[in-house]
Amino acid sequence: MLLLRVIRYFYGMSIKLENSCKDKLFQSSKLWKSYSRKNASPPCGGFRGLFCIIDARTPQAALDRLAQEFTVVPFRTQGITYEAISCHPDVFIFQHENQLIVAPNIPQEYKDFFQKHTIDYSEGTTTIDESLRNSVAYNCVATSEFLFHKTGMTDSKIQQLCTNHTFISLPQAYTRCSMIALNNQAIITSDKGIAQVLKQQNFDVCYIDPHEIQLPPYPYGFIGGCMGIVNNTIYIIGSLDYISDGKKLRDFAQKHEHAIVELYDGKLYDGGGLFFSLAPVSKII
Repeated sequence: MLLLRVIRYFYGMSIKLENSCKDKLFQSSKLWKSYSRKNASPPCGGFRGLFCIIDARTPQAALDRLAQEFTVVPFRTQGITYEAISCHPDVFIFQHENQLIVAPNIPQEYKDFFQKHTIDYSEGTTTIDESLRNSVAYNCVATSEFLFHKTGMTDSKIQQLCTNHTFISLPQAYTRCSMIALNNQAIITSDKGIAQVLKQQNFDVCYIDPHEIQLPPYPYGFIGGCMGIVNNTIYIIGSLDYISDGKKLRDFAQKHEHAIVELYDGKLYDGGGLFFSLAPVSKII
């Protein structure tokens, strides 16, 4: 009888915990309704407690595939910057390891979400708007040794965080849009200026032609905005079969011991990158 009571007690507690953790951010959205069931029991090998922040306009097939492994956080803003990049996480968020620096005018519901799940974040000083300078302040890339960005464009809080990093000045201010780092030496980019500078400094660079990447309403997008990396796995919004440089990218990833997950069978979609962030076990949805 005692054992039965204990089982009933913990079962009741688990139901209360599940109900209490369904965030207001998602309860009112179709995305939450579809993902909450899928993420109740992550598959074997999935990253339990790991959130993926991604453009809410990403093709549904890619969102569904991500939801098999992660808790998907659809990102959207309105009236802050121009429409094409309004839902791009890399415009509002900088990530170094598991720490986020976010724009002070990122919608409040995301700050509430980070706080509720004790995700390590702090606010930067630059307010995002439609100007070039104020839309690129968080759009930089950091590795354990380097910080990549255009000189004079980086938010001061990012500079403070990366004081011990070697700064690599690049000609493209939309750096995170245009490149992603596999490690301290291996870079994938769709910007010729970035590729030239990094090759001159002896980085191993894989250049990808951007003209087959979608970024509505523009003619093409950028490779960094199609990608995110976690645990040496590159998650790509789209299939490399739809770009001419697909084999080159696959070979480069294999050379640097990175797996690739192509999230749906379609053209590459620039959604401002995928940002993965781990919440403590006590805060898992």
